[in-house]
Amino acid sequence: MEGKSEEEVERYAIVFKERYKELNDYDRIIKNIERGEARISRKDEIMKAIGKKLDRYKNPWLELKIQYGQNKGKLYNEECDRFMICMVHKLGYGNWDELKAAFRTSPLFHFDWFVKSRTTQELAKSRTGEVS
Repeated sequence: MEGKSEEEVERYAIVFKERYKELNDYDRIIKNIERGEARISRKDEIMKAIGKKLDRYKNPWLELKIQYGQNKGKLYNEECDRFMICMVHKLGYGNWDELKAAFRTSPLFHFDWFVKSRTTQELAKSRTGEVS
């Protein structure tokens, strides 16, 4: 939490766990916390899957093989997908602004205006974290 030390957050968490039922809308607050925890857990699972996939290759930036299945998306080519997965592993899943900046500054995509013009929302929708 921004502006708070780890000790302050830990103290707050202890008191919150003891007294949360005193809050009027504690059901809604607990559901929000559970949703947030599920998002964090999902992000961790995605990062582990990407790491496991990339560990299979000596140089995943060049060798990574992507199996698309029957309905391969037509938006990105394999080189772009490979770069995206490797960068997500490097930057962390969900850091779409940094991923967009990486595409815009990479010499691999210097003249690829389609890729360079993608928004952060479009990059997030590409679901790069879902690796088989």
